[in-house]
Amino acid sequence: MFVFGPIVTKAWRIGTLVGNEVLIDGAKVCQLTTKSGIVMPIVATSPLVTMLLSWALDGQRPTRRAAIGGFLAVLGAAGLKYFAAGE
Repeated sequence: MFVFGPIVTKAWRIGTLVGNEVLIDGAKVCQLTTKSGIVMPIVATSPLVTMLLSWALDGQRPTRRAAIGGFLAVLGAAGLKYFAAGE
């Protein structure tokens, strides 16, 4: 098992906070100019992208349950747009 040193751990914490803020703030900015039904399915893909990056960089393969949950999140967000009343 690989043990992270204090410098690497601090960098990951900062990266996590910055990445989260960029994603959330980016979604807010997008919703100012674009309909929510278009923005939310794109934002919902972030867990899938994270799983693929983790698999590519760390070799940690996503579990079947995690992959299905990620796809359901994207389908749910897209379904809200598709079945929205009044559109």
